[in-house]
Parts: sequence; structure tokens; C-alpha cells
Amino acid sequence: MTEHLPDTPPRPRLAGARVAWLLWSGLSILLVLAILDPVNHGYSRVFLATAIPVLWLGAALLLRRRRRAAVGVLVSGLLPGLWLCLPGRDPDRSLLRELYVHHLRGYEGTRYAWGGEGRFGMDCSGLVRRALVDAQADLGLRTFNPRPVRSALRLWWNDCRARDLRDGWAGATLQLFRAEALDGLNDQRLEPGDLAVTVNGAHVLAHLGDNAWIEADPDLQRVVVLRHADQSNWLTAPVVVVRWTILR
Repeated sequence: MTEHLPDTPPRPRLAGARVAWLLWSGLSILLVLAILDPVNHGYSRVFLATAIPVLWLGAALLLRRRRRAAVGVLVSGLLPGLWLCLPGRDPDRSLLRELYVHHLRGYEGTRYAWGGEGRFGMDCSGLVRRALVDAQADLGLRTFNPRPVRSALRLWWNDCRARDLRDGWAGATLQLFRAEALDGLNDQRLEPGDLAVTVNGAHVLAHLGDNAWIEADPDLQRVVVLRHADQSNWLTAPVVVVRWTILR
């Protein structure tokens, strides 16, 4: 008697789902690595801006057999997007300035990385830009105001150098005055959050108030706070003092 083995039906759908989940997981890992990388180039920004919505829609598709979970994923992404499209209102500039100084101080001790703009490494222009991105996002979320969050996203997307900030890059900064040195500078026009860019455009520092300046120092290889009593070439170099137009 011939023994008939039960037929094993093919399971292409299950195999396809596993491949889809593997691809989704791989893209998630790449996204995390891109976020952790202190240096964001143009292509990495494009990747971040593309990967996030792809992962969001991909998660909804992968969970489509679980309708409630899929709907929850879709709604969790749609609501913030719709909120960002609301007109919003002008931010409280005094609070924004306070938050800016707070976030600047929060990066003290961060290691120096040329081209970096994150917690794992930053350079001088990356420091002053990233702290303002953080401050605007912080303010927008605190006050439920999408306008400063959109401004934070624009600032994150568009990179710049110290000399660009000196020259009024994209209308984001405004020149206030020139000074022969920061050491001993006592100008009534100076406010916390103002930037001092060396005349040659090589370096930028941010004013914290009380004669203190913060900068990502390429020689010390970390973010440091300088005061007038400190010995630093950056305190004796001629500078152009500028202000973020959003803090005017």
C-alpha cells in the first residue's frame, strides 16, 4: 500500500510578509544610524525626510490585517502633519531667547566634530544652529504653536557656515556692529543669544549673558563657555556681532 503524504501548500504570502518586515526593520536601523551620526549632509537630510514617512506608511501596510493597529499608526502620523499645516502665531521672542540660551548651555562639554550639529559632536556653526532648532521646537510644543516648529524644520534643513551667518544668510541674521575684541566688550546693544562671528568668517560664538560666550572650540575639541578672564584667541579676535532675525 502506498502511503500518501499530506500536501504542504505553498506559503508565499507568509514569506512575502517576512521579507517586508525585514526590509522595514533594516530601514529603521539605517534611520537610527543616520540620526546618531553627528554630521548631516544634504543627502542624509533627504534620507531622513524620506525614510520617516516611508516607515510610517510601511508600518500601516504591514499591520493592515489588524485594522485597529493600522488605523492607529495612520492617525498618529496624520495628526502631527495636519497640526504643522495650521497657520500658528508669532512666537514669544523673550521666551524663545530664554530657551535658546538654555539649549546652548545644554551642549556644554559636547565633543567637537567638524560639520557636526548634534549631541554626538558639533562644530561652531552647528552649535548655534542646533540650539535654535531645539529652542524653536521646544517653544512650539510648549505653546502648541506650529509656526516655530516649521521654522525649526527649515533651519534644520538648510545648512550654513559661520561666514554665512556673518553675511546675513538667507535673511536669518542681521548685523548689529563690529568690535575689535569680545574681551572687555560692554555694548548696550548686546543681548543673550547674539552671535559673534570673526571678521574672517572662520568661527562663531554665542552670547549667554553676564559676559559669557559659548562656542565649539576646534582646539579644545569640545563645547566650552568662555568669560573675559579666560585666555582664548577667540576673545581677542575682531568680530562682527549679529542677531537672529527671529530674536529681533
